[in-house]
Amino acid sequence: MADEESVPSPPGVEASAAASSSSISEPTEDFSAIERHSIVSLGGTDHQGRPVVLFYACRLPPTDETDQQQLLRYLKHTLDQYVESDYTIVYFHHGLRSASRPSFSWLIAAYRELDRKYKKNLKRLLIVHPSTIVRLVMGVFKPVISYKFGRKISNMSCIAELGSVVFVQQLEIPPEVLEYDKTLKPRPAAPASVKKEPSLTQQFGVALETIAERNGGEPIGAVVRTCVDYIRLHGLNTVGVLRRSGNKMDAVAVQDVFNGGEIPELSDVHLASGLLKQFFRELPQPVLTFDLYKRARQMMSMPSGERLLTCRSMIDELPAQNRRLLSFLVEFLVEIVSYSEKNKMTSQNVAIVFGPNLLWSDSEAASVDAMNEINFFTCFMLDHYREVGLEFVEGQVENISEGAVEDDQDAEGVIANPAADFDEDST
Repeated sequence: MADEESVPSPPGVEASAAASSSSISEPTEDFSAIERHSIVSLGGTDHQGRPVVLFYACRLPPTDETDQQQLLRYLKHTLDQYVESDYTIVYFHHGLRSASRPSFSWLIAAYRELDRKYKKNLKRLLIVHPSTIVRLVMGVFKPVISYKFGRKISNMSCIAELGSVVFVQQLEIPPEVLEYDKTLKPRPAAPASVKKEPSLTQQFGVALETIAERNGGEPIGAVVRTCVDYIRLHGLNTVGVLRRSGNKMDAVAVQDVFNGGEIPELSDVHLASGLLKQFFRELPQPVLTFDLYKRARQMMSMPSGERLLTCRSMIDELPAQNRRLLSFLVEFLVEIVSYSEKNKMTSQNVAIVFGPNLLWSDSEAASVDAMNEINFFTCFMLDHYREVGLEFVEGQVENISEGAVEDDQDAEGVIANPAADFDEDST
């Protein structure tokens, strides 16, 4: 087993804008004729920290103007960057024109072509604005679709209903879909629930300052400590650790125990991983703060020699509590990377999984470019955590904003493509 202090050096990949422009492996086929329609996009993460993939029916080109088999290959190529982790799909059906509607035989072929690799880690398929035809098609599909897969599908009559699963403000929604949604007759409203103040023991969804106040100034609370300790003990060699989220019902039950002020007994590495991601994604403000979002996105396009000082400057601006929690998490993530020969979680792969849970915008919808840039920033931070001031010192709660770090480290050698393909099955 690798020494826990040993952290592998970044692979020798030169940083360049060209190499950084894509979050997945370069396609062997030219998909430009399909990509220009922007049929697929990203929507940040869902409430459990899983990436959200968006499909837009209104942007499908006419079937007689598109190679339908190439369209299927393009969809597979696009999904390949997510299928090794748990993920959610949101399909916006409104705007599908008859000339663009895929044939029933194509749908059957697509379902069969998208084999277990694509279906296994898909946790939710949310169909927004389903038409009568969609409901009929789903009925016809029942004999073909497995029972387990069918349970993942939910119809959403309006955009607001998505809020129970995803962060709607992070979604890029076409104007025509938004306009259509406004015309819908709203469902009878559920009885208004009185918004409760967080309990004195609540751990999820409360401000970092609140957690620190309850812990004598220590922002590293019970959820983070418990999940990290469990993964350290049981999961460092687990292939694809951090990619899965565990059983949803188990996650809710364990979350309730945490929120009740007790420490649950964990029994599953993927459950611990999912809870850890969920804790960071449910912070009212990301641990890296909203203020750093735009600057983090700019790092990928800046000259490589400027990245280290820029990143260090950003870390120095963090509130002391945020910096301490981030330092604790980053050292743990680097420890996971040090076992990458066994768990296959390189810094690029860890960045894909955790980056969206560390930083997001309070005013902009997520996008492919934004996700690539946040992943790049996260990967850089992992590969240079000591140089940028994120070396964690246990016990120094009063001095959490201080630390002796070298400022003249070389910035070259950062991995240019932080979203490299995950090369083994995560089971």
